[in-house]
Amino acid sequence: MAFPMGIPLYTIIVEDEEEEEQQRMEAKRIRQHGKRHHPTRYYPPQRIYRQRRSFEDLSEDLCVRRVRLSKGAIAHLCELLREDLQPHSTARTALSVEMKVTTALNFFGTGSFQGATGNMCNISQGAVRAAIQQVTDVLFNKAPGFINFGIMPRQQRERAKEFCYIAGFPKVQGAIGGTHVALKAPAEQPLIFVNRKGFHSLNVQIVCDAHQKILYVNAKHAGSCHDAVIVQHSTLPDLFHEDNHVQGWLLGDQAYALQTWLMPPLSQPKTQAEDAYNKAQAATRAVVERTIRLLKSRFRCLDRSSGALQYTPQRVARIVIACCVLHNFALQEGHLFNIDDEEPLLPEERELQAPAFEEDEQLEDSSLIAARAIQNQIVQEEFSH
Repeated sequence: MAFPMGIPLYTIIVEDEEEEEQQRMEAKRIRQHGKRHHPTRYYPPQRIYRQRRSFEDLSEDLCVRRVRLSKGAIAHLCELLREDLQPHSTARTALSVEMKVTTALNFFGTGSFQGATGNMCNISQGAVRAAIQQVTDVLFNKAPGFINFGIMPRQQRERAKEFCYIAGFPKVQGAIGGTHVALKAPAEQPLIFVNRKGFHSLNVQIVCDAHQKILYVNAKHAGSCHDAVIVQHSTLPDLFHEDNHVQGWLLGDQAYALQTWLMPPLSQPKTQAEDAYNKAQAATRAVVERTIRLLKSRFRCLDRSSGALQYTPQRVARIVIACCVLHNFALQEGHLFNIDDEEPLLPEERELQAPAFEEDEQLEDSSLIAARAIQNQIVQEEFSH
């Protein structure tokens, strides 16, 4: 009797007893043959396990270089995540909360492949993958507690005052900018993820305050998406709706279209006041560029110099959000990071783009007229003297 291809012997049902006996003998012969080539492994009564290492076993300097946070900050982070990361198994091989956090932070911080992370922590690559995924998901779920755009009047006044200290630009509620995070070519619709530089990425938009705290992050758009289009399809327009009583605006570069709540630079300044407006706008907006550079320097997995992330776009988006949460957590803990000691990042892949819409096509748009009036008012009242 010929056996179907790919079906093991023990799943075939036969009615003939003789045929069934032949199958049993054949299976026994195969098992015995396998034993000769793969002898039984005998373990000692007291098994010896590899000595695992968490951040607690590292020096303070090595901890900051490899895990990107101080030992005290990591200990606090472990306590915040303990309830969600506590292993359900009582087996001695189960990873502790400290091991999971150390593994994930090392991957985020160094951008190394999972094998190198496992070598540092002395755990298998499968355990590394599971730890990274679990910590990423927990941080993603806790993002609303760390990344939020407060709209209370006191919060708005404080943000505007801190931004005004930079270059005198009034009523600024945040600086908006974007960056590309490289990833492997997705299985579905890979072409839409190819950016202007020719590699696959997510176009991540970030809004920060004057102290480099991330207030908003959008990491769900492909690399080919234009910045202005991403803004249109985000929750930012709703955030600045008149019902929320947000008194101010965001500052962005020329990739963004002029809105009543978003002030880009003037494309062709003609007066001294307009030139002063552009200089103050650029100096104030520069904080988001420094924030992105700090984020990518601390978490090298987001920078293309460490290679593209080998995950799906959905998983990469979660990793981006997790790193933004950790960025704000580090600021909250007062943990500074000296990017001058790090290897230089690759030049930012995001080239200056033209405005999303031609002004001539919007001359009759009432919202554009209102936005232009606000921009002119800022120029005349704040920068004409």
